[in-house]
Amino acid sequence: MCELSVLLDKDGDSQQIAKDVVYALQNGDTLLVKDILGTPTEVSSAMITKVNIANETLTLIAHPLVGQFLKFFALLTDESSISDIEHAWAQLKKTGDELIKKKQK
Repeated sequence: MCELSVLLDKDGDSQQIAKDVVYALQNGDTLLVKDILGTPTEVSSAMITKVNIANETLTLIAHPLVGQFLKFFALLTDESSISDIEHAWAQLKKTGDELIKKKQK
């Protein structure tokens, strides 16, 4: 069986947050991983960026923009109201605009 070490990239830094992981589930804006004993580790505003079986690693990225995107996407795929979808889009766009302005400085 192939168990994975989970690495979290956040703010340009990478750290191991779990090991012997055999299960991963994206649940809204939270990513859940479980090790071989079923011990859960949850990471908010995170998504998988790379799975490397040869190195036995699962790499995640965490960023507030990821969480907002995942919430927006979830609203698009369920029976949410247009106003909820529009509100989530406005929040996502606002955060994105703020990040672009910071980069320009």
